[in-house]
Parts: sequence; C-alpha cells; structure tokens
Amino acid sequence: MKKISLVIVIQVAIVISVLIFFNSRIPKVVYVKSLKVLEEYQGMKEVREVLSDFISKGDIQLDSLKKNLKEISVQIESKNITSSEKKRLEEIYNNKQSEMNQYIIQLRDEAKQEEQKLTQGVLNQINSYIKTYAEQKGYDLVIGVTLSGNVLYGSEALDITDEIIVFLNNNYVKNNHE
Repeated sequence: MKKISLVIVIQVAIVISVLIFFNSRIPKVVYVKSLKVLEEYQGMKEVREVLSDFISKGDIQLDSLKKNLKEISVQIESKNITSSEKKRLEEIYNNKQSEMNQYIIQLRDEAKQEEQKLTQGVLNQINSYIKTYAEQKGYDLVIGVTLSGNVLYGSEALDITDEIIVFLNNNYVKNNHE
C-alpha cells in the first residue's frame, strides 16, 4: 500500500511540475533595429522614390520661375528701356519674386504632408507585418531598437532584424503583385 501511494504521489508531483513548467514559461523577447528596417524595406524605398519624383516636379516648376525672373532682370538691366518701362518691369519682377517665394513655401508644405502620409502608411504596414511575424514565430514581445537608446544592449541571438526585413519585403512584393 505504501508503494502504491508513493507511486501516486510521485506521479502527481510530476504532473504538477509539468503543469507549472508549461504555465510559467519564459516569454520570448526579441528585438529589431528599426532604422535598418526602414532603410531596407522595399515599401520605404518606394516612398523615397515617390517623394523624390514629387520634389523633382516642383523643382522643374521652380526652375521655370527662376528663368522667368532672370529674363525680367535682363530686361530691367537693358539700357534701351524707358524709366517708366523699367519701373513696370521692376514691379513685375517683385511680384514674380513674391510668387516664387510663396510657391517654395507651398512646395515644402506639400512635400512634408506627402512624406508624413506615405511614411505613416509604411509604418502601419511594418507594424502589421511584424505583428503577424511575431504571432507566427510565437514571440511575446518585439522591441524596436532606435538611435535614441531605448535598448542599451541585446544579444545578437535576439536580433531578428534581417528576418523581419526579408519577411516584410516578401509580403510587400506579394501584396503589390497579386
């Protein structure tokens, strides 16, 4: 009888130990180098291209305005014009200069808004993909490492940055070509 009760006690102890072990598992924590993800994510590369094209188009218009100002300036400097014509051209020049300055301000504002909109879209994609990846891999916490130093040290074994970049770019390509 003592042997049976001892066996039962040992079995119960083993079952309890196993239950405690599996219920109190250590959380899986990993980190990602956020800046590297942003630099290498195809979605962000395309945002940079879109913004570059946007700014290039604005620069073309700005160059046209500068050329127009230069032409008016040459006319003003011409010795073959009357003082009233010179005064009229100076007024036109000042108005065009003001228009160009307003255009520069408008272009900067539009570029900033476009950058914010596109970047927020990319960040939303990245966060969504990282959540999916973490759930697939069973990670409990993914920490983003930034230059401001929110993580001072992390073992390279916990760094999943390259895995995340591959996962992001594979999903990005899939989503844009389906």
